[in-house]
Amino acid sequence: MATNNNSLPQQEEQSSIDLKELMFKMLDKWYYFVICLIVSILVFFVVSKFTTTQYQAKATLLIKSNENALSQLTLLSNDFGKNKANFQNEIGQIQSFSMAKRTIKALDFYVNYYQRSKFKKVEIYKDSPYFVELDMFKLQTVNLPIEVQILSKDKVQISYKDKNNSSQYDYGQDMLIESNLSIKGKETTLNFGQWYEADGMKFRLILNEDIPFKNNFTKVNYSFVINDIDKIAKDFNSTKNRSNQQRINYN
Repeated sequence: MATNNNSLPQQEEQSSIDLKELMFKMLDKWYYFVICLIVSILVFFVVSKFTTTQYQAKATLLIKSNENALSQLTLLSNDFGKNKANFQNEIGQIQSFSMAKRTIKALDFYVNYYQRSKFKKVEIYKDSPYFVELDMFKLQTVNLPIEVQILSKDKVQISYKDKNNSSQYDYGQDMLIESNLSIKGKETTLNFGQWYEADGMKFRLILNEDIPFKNNFTKVNYSFVINDIDKIAKDFNSTKNRSNQQRINYN
């Protein structure tokens, strides 16, 4: 018993010595911790500045049906799977390509707006100091980046580079036309509200009255792209199917 009692202080002393030795070893290599900290900060900075921001939205849909009417129809037709079939039809409509296109149009995603920061282009959507009005009775060249430089409260400069095999969107037929249009780069000064028609496009830029005009708008590089609605709808459906974020309740 005495031997066991004597060994406990020795073990505690040995443990204390090991901890002190470990601390000294760590302090001896302090520069490794500093290097790791600096690298971590740099990685965070690069990722936050150069990675495009992505947003995710979730929604819960409650699909209700008239149970009495359905039960009567079931008794009359002896179609006991009709209730479930109707529900599956509702899901199919929600996930359909045409529904995605209608949603995109309702949200006015005909045009994407961007602002150039020091490191990347940032999508600004409703924070844009101007908006683009398209002539829906004309074909519109899509996926062509158009640079915008606000010169004053009255004037704006637009420019774009050469691009081959450009496509156009027909809003009358609601479809993409593979026109293989060749675009020659241009730089033009316009008045706000003045229509621009060239290279398979017709649009005008209008100041956003919801955002007070500021002088620093003239120092910012803006741009916009007329969207291919079909492509956005396809991307939306493919993303939705991959993420599987939809939650549909049926009562």
